[in-house]
Amino acid sequence: MKYQSVQKTNQLLQYEALVPRLKKSHPHYQKLKQQLGQDLSGYLGEKNVRYYFEFIQVKKGYHITGLRFKGSTFYTQIDHLIATLTAIFIIEAKNRKGYISQNKHGQYLQQYNQTTVAFDNPRIQVEIQKRQLSYVLKKHGFPTIPIIPLVAFSHNTVQLDQSITSPDVMIAQDIPFYINDSLSAQHQASFNNYELNQSNKLLTKLHEPLQTNIIEEYQINKADLIPGVICPTCKKTFTQRKFATWTCPICQKSDPLAHIQALREYALLFKPTINNSQARWWLNITNKDLSYRLISQFPLVKQVGKKAIHYDLSSLIDNPK
Repeated sequence: MKYQSVQKTNQLLQYEALVPRLKKSHPHYQKLKQQLGQDLSGYLGEKNVRYYFEFIQVKKGYHITGLRFKGSTFYTQIDHLIATLTAIFIIEAKNRKGYISQNKHGQYLQQYNQTTVAFDNPRIQVEIQKRQLSYVLKKHGFPTIPIIPLVAFSHNTVQLDQSITSPDVMIAQDIPFYINDSLSAQHQASFNNYELNQSNKLLTKLHEPLQTNIIEEYQINKADLIPGVICPTCKKTFTQRKFATWTCPICQKSDPLAHIQALREYALLFKPTINNSQARWWLNITNKDLSYRLISQFPLVKQVGKKAIHYDLSSLIDNPK
């Protein structure tokens, strides 16, 4: 059985492209920076959980990561779904640091750096996901199959308090052993091979990635942004164009292709086409010939006369690095 790799969402990629360029005076700067941290933490949590799937002893089945679909009335997103002939496991990944406990009201609490914060009960989250998935499978005529919701805390500093007594809440390392034991205890298959394959096709078809446009949502103008090519090595400042390369004034590293990442960020934040004027602004250069050389390697998509020439950057976001 093959397991999918975890990919950054389009929303996270936009936050990563935007926040380092957004002026700190912008009224939404702190909010966007915080959201970047939350989304990045979620991505790392899903990625850390994914590592342990290699120890699951399943030959027939499939894995979907980041599945988002419309259930009975609203959209739901599942971090990891592992389907077998006998059961489906849905896993909510949490990348929380420190000490995790549960109070008498069912709230989850995180204690870290002498601070205690409450957060949504992940067992309720994954139970909602279970019900939405069950609804979709039933709606499309699939036989009833056990859907087992799990919560996995993946950060290497996490400690789970004894107040968390639910057997379906665990640290990430325990996930494969839990799944292996559950499958060993179930001898009756609910799906046949055809139904397993068809459910995979259905869920893949129903998957609708969240589409966002942060620039429009937060009404960010060109004047709110700092153009230029960020150093790909230290990522602390903008590079300077010298002698046919980009050089960082802090770490002194040079990279003749550093502008590629900047163009990728432009495509993510604005649109997958760019002209010479837009490239000069975004890369923070003034030389038209230099700008032409940097973007002319991409396919020409629009030309009306000599001034309206656009180049296609879609390959940069179709094949992110």
